[in-house]
Amino acid sequence: MFTSGLLNQAKKKLSSSSMLRRFGDLRRDERGNILIMAAFMLPVMIGAMGLGAEASYRYQQQRKIQHAADVAAHGAGIRAAFGDPSTVYDPLGEGLAVQAAWDQSNGTYNLNDSTNGAIQNGAFAGQSTGPNGGSLIEVVLTETVPRLFSQMYGGTDITVSAYAVAEVLEQRDACVLALDTSASRAMEFSGSTSLNLAGCEIASNSNASDAIYQGGSSSVTADCINAVGQVTDTGGITLTDANCTAPRENQPMVSDPYGGVAEPAIEGPCVNWNSVTSGPPHATKNINAIFNHSSGFLSMRFCTQTVQMQQRINFGPGIYILDGVDMRVNANADVNGSDLMFYLVNGASVTINGSGDLNLSAMTTGDWAPILFFSSRTNTATSHQLNGSSSSSFEGVMYFPNGSLDYNGGAGIAGACTQVIGNTVTFTGNSDFRSDCTSYPFNPIVTSALVQLID
Repeated sequence: MFTSGLLNQAKKKLSSSSMLRRFGDLRRDERGNILIMAAFMLPVMIGAMGLGAEASYRYQQQRKIQHAADVAAHGAGIRAAFGDPSTVYDPLGEGLAVQAAWDQSNGTYNLNDSTNGAIQNGAFAGQSTGPNGGSLIEVVLTETVPRLFSQMYGGTDITVSAYAVAEVLEQRDACVLALDTSASRAMEFSGSTSLNLAGCEIASNSNASDAIYQGGSSSVTADCINAVGQVTDTGGITLTDANCTAPRENQPMVSDPYGGVAEPAIEGPCVNWNSVTSGPPHATKNINAIFNHSSGFLSMRFCTQTVQMQQRINFGPGIYILDGVDMRVNANADVNGSDLMFYLVNGASVTINGSGDLNLSAMTTGDWAPILFFSSRTNTATSHQLNGSSSSSFEGVMYFPNGSLDYNGGAGIAGACTQVIGNTVTFTGNSDFRSDCTSYPFNPIVTSALVQLID
């Protein structure tokens, strides 16, 4: 018994000593340290990688929204250069930003230009004109992007923002425009037409293969010719701009510069044409608008008989409303007037025949300056014919947005300024257009423009 107890005590001492040696050995053993350190460092490394990836993502989001702002500002600037109002190019810019992958549902869009104040950001903050004297358009975008790995550390979503500033520089203008978007020969020069457009261009919005047609022995001289579709040139087109060596095809559509102009109210008593032109058939007639129009101008409304002119007639200033009756100017008539407008409505049309001599000029002030003939947009499928002698002069805009216009005769003697806009336009005679428009508040028919991003 005694011997057995001594043996057990010895075993316990040996066991304790062995364990102590093993702990000592373990303390001195360096194997496995890297694994322990890696276990401690792994969360830090994963966090750093996650934050790095998230930073790269935010950088890509910033690049994306900056690209969208650039596209929106440049596109809005182009439409502004082409004469569109801010009510058109502002939402257009927003649409372009969406197409450029800006998330509209999680962001904001603002457009600043000279119509609603100066530029808000960057080097041109507080300015409304650019370094080259052009007008400025700024687009400001924001977009909210969610936190990814960093949400583990708290905080709200991130808002990234970008802005772009475009300057609208030089523009090129036309003085003849066909608005129809698909008609064959929307603009036509036929027969023995000889058309000289001094200092301006020709444009057609038709996408047809013969959107502009020059045929027969006709000849056309212009700075340049522009078509959404194609141009048929049988050899009679001469271009005078050194930068336009051939007709420009597949061009962007040209905005109607008077598309936003409201039509006059149809008001005033109905006047019988014969009642104001009674008397000897060849005596000079003086026609004066004597009724106060709600626009502030004087007016006169004809609505029971054709307005037929066959003698010398002098029109006073004002608005002459042809309400459902046609205007006919016969051969040998001599018609004069300034600071006036003829408004054709309810199917009214105008025909100027033969060798009539007309010298008419539009208003220079007011809502309808400088429109000389204004055919209502409700006058669809109406035909108008303007013929005159070589000494005829029309100063102002011939505006027939939904009608066809056949133009034959002198228009625009030296110093005059004329714009012709129709749904379709046909030239069949000799016409000489000028672009000396300094005395008229013309809206430009912009065919091309230079727009550049400057910030």
